[in-house]
Amino acid sequence: MDPVLAQGYVANIRDGLIAQEPRNKALFTRNAKTTDGRLVRLQKEIAARIDTIPPESRTMIIFHNAFEYYNARFGIRTIGVIENSPGQEPNPQQLGDLVRLARENHVRAVFAEPEYSPKLVRALAESAGIKTVQNLYDDSIGTDPLVKGYESMLRYDTRVIVGALGGTP
Repeated sequence: MDPVLAQGYVANIRDGLIAQEPRNKALFTRNAKTTDGRLVRLQKEIAARIDTIPPESRTMIIFHNAFEYYNARFGIRTIGVIENSPGQEPNPQQLGDLVRLARENHVRAVFAEPEYSPKLVRALAESAGIKTVQNLYDDSIGTDPLVKGYESMLRYDTRVIVGALGGTP
């Protein structure tokens, strides 16, 4: 979820391919350089969009912590996570703590992903008086043509986050 860290993956893939097919080193190096350039542009594009969110509104509660690296890169605070461990729903006290955090930090929305049950997200949002955003993607790209790959997924998620937090999508 962090285009800068993704460059490390690109380098590892390039190196692995070169190790398997050294005769194509120039091709793999050229492709990696092209991909790095796209990732640099993507990082700058996302940062510019995030900058349109008022700083006091750059706070999120999310369903699970898939956005840790994204938020760290782009200056968004994650103040709460609904599901700390896969399949482990929060108890009533934990949910109450998230409601309190949302109110204290003037959180504008709670974010979830399409593959998770909306029940807890709705309960939290209703109790805290904030909106629910249920269409973020991380590793579940699916069939939505707007999120057909890594770069389009990050652009889509950025538009959703920026719009929900009061920026200019």
